[in-house]
Amino acid sequence: MSNILSTLKDKVTFQKATALSDLQPLNNAFLPGGVAYKQLPLIGDQLLPPVSASPDGTLKATYFTFGKEALLNASDEIGMYGEHRRADLGISQANITLVKHGMSAWIDPDERSAAAAMGINIDDEKAKVIRTQVETRREALAATLLTTTSNYASSTHYATLSGTSQWSHTSSDPLGAIHAKQEVLRAIIGQRPNVLWLSPTAANALRLHPNIVKYVNGGATKGDPAVPISLEMVGSILGVRVLVGEAIAATTPGGTVADVWNDCAGLLYVGGTGMYDIKFGCTLVSSGYPLQRTEADPHKGSKGIDILYYDDAYTHAVQLNTAGYLWSDVTA
Repeated sequence: MSNILSTLKDKVTFQKATALSDLQPLNNAFLPGGVAYKQLPLIGDQLLPPVSASPDGTLKATYFTFGKEALLNASDEIGMYGEHRRADLGISQANITLVKHGMSAWIDPDERSAAAAMGINIDDEKAKVIRTQVETRREALAATLLTTTSNYASSTHYATLSGTSQWSHTSSDPLGAIHAKQEVLRAIIGQRPNVLWLSPTAANALRLHPNIVKYVNGGATKGDPAVPISLEMVGSILGVRVLVGEAIAATTPGGTVADVWNDCAGLLYVGGTGMYDIKFGCTLVSSGYPLQRTEADPHKGSKGIDILYYDDAYTHAVQLNTAGYLWSDVTA
């Protein structure tokens, strides 16, 4: 392992990369002219790519799980007048009904006038709120799928850390642990995972881990102090794309918020958006969604109201449960 890391170090020592945090808005950034907090970038669709599974919009969908036929090493020699061995796809078909999700908001004409007097377009702001709420739920459901151990093939594909194995502990070896699991997955699916996803706590543990900082900086001196490294640098070392799930959410309006991605991290092989593209999982989506509409209701309020709607239709699904690894309780 030390030889591998030494070789990798030579490749990344002089790289400079902007930290992901430098490209993202601050928590609770106030929307210009707006009336709500802003959600941080979402990563669920990057980990579970959207796949069109209901092109007719009926919400009835079919998806496929994958087999190991591409990894077969069997005799394929053909003698005189011999026959070819027969091969086939090891794909299994599964049927599913996509779930509809939606939120609405009411707008009274007097409310609209009062907001306009303060320079606020209340229609736009309420449309943003309901869309963000639906998108946040979609992110949370993706996180639930990826942080639930039963969605992985076996205990070979997940671990709950404790004590000195937690990445926040100075004696831990996060790079070595991640590299080891990359090789475990390669030996099972024939591909190295190409994405490392991190909760905010896991991301901070990697960036601030003294052994990683020392490894990249080549040690620390008074004239060359060790500083936190970027996650792009970690990605360069491991040969993966690094995504951080920064979203926070509350289960009740105005309630206490928490990290959607908990205190977890994971490796995934993420393929393309085609149904047959090999990948750990996908987000099955339907034609015609998401959709927005506004309807007038003359029976509410003294002047009637407008009702804004935002709807989506999707279901997350696992296609290859051996193509991922999950760490839970990453930090103390």
